[in-house]
Amino acid sequence: MKKSFVKTVCGIVLAGVMLAATGCGNNASSASSNSSVAVVESADGEAFAQTDLSANQISIFGKVYDIPFNYSKVSKQLTLREEMTEKYNVKVPAKGTLNNVFLDVAGTQGSYIEVALQNTYTTDELPKLCNISMIKVSADHCEGGVVVLPSGITIGSSAYQITGQYGDPDKTIDEKTGFQYVYVVGDVTYTFAFDTDKDGLQSMIIEYTGK
Repeated sequence: MKKSFVKTVCGIVLAGVMLAATGCGNNASSASSNSSVAVVESADGEAFAQTDLSANQISIFGKVYDIPFNYSKVSKQLTLREEMTEKYNVKVPAKGTLNNVFLDVAGTQGSYIEVALQNTYTTDELPKLCNISMIKVSADHCEGGVVVLPSGITIGSSAYQITGQYGDPDKTIDEKTGFQYVYVVGDVTYTFAFDTDKDGLQSMIIEYTGK
């Protein structure tokens, strides 16, 4: 009776071990299969549509937006300078664009980016109802990682990283103190500026030229 019981228990344990081994094999195969899938991510893991500039998207504080996008979507992270706030009733002209708008980066003293606000309405509108149609980020005023493009390109990235991810630029502009790479993708123009005396990308401008 005892021998029969022991045999039964041993049989159950052996079957369990074999099933576990089979399960592990399946998991390993699944993991191997998943590891070959390319994932395009911004700084915090939110996915871009593409790995290159054809995505026409931008990540701000890890959240991805299509270009152009409404200012109200980022107004908590990028706040208008006091002179642009609603209490001064500053408005963007009907069907017009307001340039040289400075947005302070929340939580960082003295850090800011420059934007242009595009009003698509037939009446004058407050900034919160307008689209951001141009973004200029400079290493002098904003650290890398706040504004990120597909494949992780941001302030501080190298010229080799940019051409490696996006290919040769549509135009290269040589200057006395550096050079610029210009890419035109549909209605969006990307300009990357480098300084020969400084390491990495010093400024990038993303400009929407459509209506």
